[in-house]
Amino acid sequence: MSQNKKSIIITFLGNANHDSRVVNLIDSLIDLEYNVKTISFDWKTANFNTQLGETTIYKLDKSSSSLKFYLTFFFLLIRDLLKYKASIYFAEDVYTLPVVYFFCKIK
Repeated sequence: MSQNKKSIIITFLGNANHDSRVVNLIDSLIDLEYNVKTISFDWKTANFNTQLGETTIYKLDKSSSSLKFYLTFFFLLIRDLLKYKASIYFAEDVYTLPVVYFFCKIK
């Protein structure tokens, strides 16, 4: 990928590959020649393992504790937002919005 392209990070509490809105957004931005990195989370799909790459999907466990679920979600999201630099940040749902908003304000 060219270094001159604008980079975009999309965040989503859900499996990005199972949501047509997110898939269409990613495809449209790639067609417009943006570098797109997606951070998403899955807790519903049986036998799912974390997938790393341009579309990263972390496996979360919601079976034991909702508090642990959300703390893990926030930790992974913040860690990845700190790891990657982007020109544009998308919060694709209300759950990622406060973290992305705060992150963009301090950056």
